[in-house]
Amino acid sequence: PTPSCAVRSSRQTRRPTYTTTEYDGERGEGFLDREHPHALQVLHRKLMAAYAWHLANEVQQVAAELPYVFVGDFNATPDGAEYRLYSEGHLRSDDPDCPEFPCEPDWQPKLCKPMRSAYAELNKAEPEFTNYAHLAFGGVAEAEPFCATLDYIWLSDHWTVDAVVPTPDREKPSLRRRAGPSSSCNQYSDRCLMAARLRLPRHTGDR
Repeated sequence: PTPSCAVRSSRQTRRPTYTTTEYDGERGEGFLDREHPHALQVLHRKLMAAYAWHLANEVQQVAAELPYVFVGDFNATPDGAEYRLYSEGHLRSDDPDCPEFPCEPDWQPKLCKPMRSAYAELNKAEPEFTNYAHLAFGGVAEAEPFCATLDYIWLSDHWTVDAVVPTPDREKPSLRRRAGPSSSCNQYSDRCLMAARLRLPRHTGDR
């Protein structure tokens, strides 16, 4: 069975919140932590897209017209619905991962404004990868390491990106020494260092 989604809306905010009750191991569809309903443990694409909207919408509502930087591990690749939502500001209704909630028929996965990724803004592309790890499930390690782009620096349209810290090249031999989440004398994380030098123009006319 596919996950059974129970969705309710806060009376104060009218924003949908999400919980699931089942997990389909064969299809790789997931669930939320029952003790912490907003902590996604296993990925379910439509729920992830809905949760991504919820996070970005909160950031934009709090920031209002002020500049903001939204940084983190989003567990979303550049070809995913979450990335499309953030970079385009909405998901099309025919998107295969567009979430729908029967009790909120008028709700749409749409943000106030699109956001810009610092790396894509400057380099015209995301890093080749930001996470390189050898994963194990049930005590059994996967045959191939996991290597993908999952981390981003999202920006409001106020900022100018002057520089970003280079990320590793997938083809470099040194990548082999970075594999796995275990720490070493040279690498303390399975994540790549990401940073950007941003400039906030004083006046709109300076941008």
